[in-house]
Amino acid sequence: MNHWVKGLAMLLGVQLIVLAIGYLGPDTGAGDEPTFLAMIDMGAVDRVSVTDGDGASVALRRVAQQWQLADGLPVDEEKLTTLLDKIGGLKTGWPVSRSKEAQQRFEVGEEKFQRRLELGVGDEVTELYFGTSPGYQQVHARGATESVYAVKLSNFELPTAEDDWLDTGLLRPSGDITQATFTAGASAAEVSARVARDGENWLVDDQPVDSAAVSAVWDKLAGLSVLGIAAPDQTTVSDRQLLLLTDAVGELRLEFTRTGENEDYVVQSSRFPDNYFRVAASTAEGIVDGITEAVAGGGGVAESASATPSEPTDIVENSGEDQAQ
Repeated sequence: MNHWVKGLAMLLGVQLIVLAIGYLGPDTGAGDEPTFLAMIDMGAVDRVSVTDGDGASVALRRVAQQWQLADGLPVDEEKLTTLLDKIGGLKTGWPVSRSKEAQQRFEVGEEKFQRRLELGVGDEVTELYFGTSPGYQQVHARGATESVYAVKLSNFELPTAEDDWLDTGLLRPSGDITQATFTAGASAAEVSARVARDGENWLVDDQPVDSAAVSAVWDKLAGLSVLGIAAPDQTTVSDRQLLLLTDAVGELRLEFTRTGENEDYVVQSSRFPDNYFRVAASTAEGIVDGITEAVAGGGGVAESASATPSEPTDIVENSGEDQAQ
């Protein structure tokens, strides 16, 4: 009886080995020991491309030590550095499978994948594939070999939209603001008030104002964040405000355009003249209304705040009348 039990146990063991070989594929000796999924120096990477299974993709490149999108807009470098560090630290261990069929099942094949990450170093490109998730914050992955592994990553950390990689603080002034011109209309001829620093205080049209209120607006500008890149057809004007600033770099022109009632604002910067950016209405109005109220005691800004953009001449004339009085 014992011989029968031992025989059946050996037969079962052989069957399990056969099944394992069929599932994993032939043993190549690779992947049994923990190693890194991407065997490259992440600090040397100068190009990154992310593509999803539907063909959407985004390309990032490093130019003069600054990461940029394809059109030259700055990238959120902290986010990118965090990702590269994480990718560089991914270890493999025992493979989930080594078969071609499994690559399709786990969606890490060359033709069927959920994410393809390309990392460029000079003329060399390393491709990594990421597919289905075996569990929370895990994803099946494949590098240069046929082996498929389960690694600690999420495909949500590999977005393919430019907005997800954009440096959302790209509209912020650089350093301290020393002077500004607030304009209620579309051209610089429609000036409502000129703001200038006088020691620790602020003057509006040479008149003292609540400096703390002015400084509060500059603080809001220092925290200005964009929601993303705006399409050209989002720039239809219903209301427009212009702010000309002088900061540590030089002159900065920010044009705030409201595209409709209760809609996001579109903002254009002189430092990125070929692009428009979406800004939440609450954020934009906090700046525009804040500067309007802060400088109201120094000139004709109170009148300009209630005037419409179709009445720029009245804004200037009213401002002059108030100052004359």
